[in-house]
Amino acid sequence: MALLNKGLKYNLPYKRKYWLSYLALEAEAAITVLHTHEQEHISYQVMHNLQKLYKQHNGKHVIFGQVQTE
Repeated sequence: MALLNKGLKYNLPYKRKYWLSYLALEAEAAITVLHTHEQEHISYQVMHNLQKLYKQHNGKHVIFGQVQTE
């Protein structure tokens, strides 16, 4: 009911097949705009969050480009 009460303009987001890859590329592009001293810290945080998203989405765990099933 809460979703219906938001009205006709509210649209549930559609996730493309490679949405996580696109998200990683967009995050990398955004990180390159930051100051050099901030890039490493933010990059680590983004990598950690992307790994959590990937694990939730696929039931797998990625460590530095390596896929491990649980």
